[in-house]
Amino acid sequence: MRLEAWRRKFAMDDLYAGAKPGRGHGALARLIASGKMSHVITQNIDGLHQASGVPPERIIELHGNGTYALCLDCGARHELVALRRVVEGAGRAPACHACGGIV
Repeated sequence: MRLEAWRRKFAMDDLYAGAKPGRGHGALARLIASGKMSHVITQNIDGLHQASGVPPERIIELHGNGTYALCLDCGARHELVALRRVVEGAGRAPACHACGGIV
């Protein structure tokens, strides 16, 4: 099931690969830049707030971020490009490069 979850994740990533920040993202970035707003609290996991110019330290992501993955055991960050090579190339769910845990 982990392998299938990764396959679905990458299929969805392919669908949204060309997504760009919209006017709402830009408006929030301007509010942050002007000091009228301190942070963005979001349920989005697409990284579009960051892409719009909101500093990452000003974004609170309630559901994490779908642009990278973390090891459930040690918390090591894993970039999706490398994980995708494992899923598509080796046909298995990736393991943590640091501790061998579940990513």
